[in-house]
Amino acid sequence: MQTLLQRAFDRLAAEYVKVDKAALFEALKDFQPRQPGSLTYAQIGEGLGTTEAAVKSAMQRLRQRHREILREEIAQTVTSAKEVEEEIRHMREVLTR
Repeated sequence: MQTLLQRAFDRLAAEYVKVDKAALFEALKDFQPRQPGSLTYAQIGEGLGTTEAAVKSAMQRLRQRHREILREEIAQTVTSAKEVEEEIRHMREVLTR
């Protein structure tokens, strides 16, 4: 499972590098809201020279694309769409333990 997650993460990173948004990816990749010491969207935006709203939108797009890539990676390991959903459900269970 870790390899699958890493492949999805690496693909996402490569997409951001390809469109010259590596700095944005680096700023958002480990963002964990409400964690001690974490930056706010406003602080990230300030560091990137953009607005808080732009950072929020970028984070939504990053998360959506990560979900899409992860589904694609899982689909390569199973034989049906139903199995993709089962694998995602299992992965969530394992990761939240």
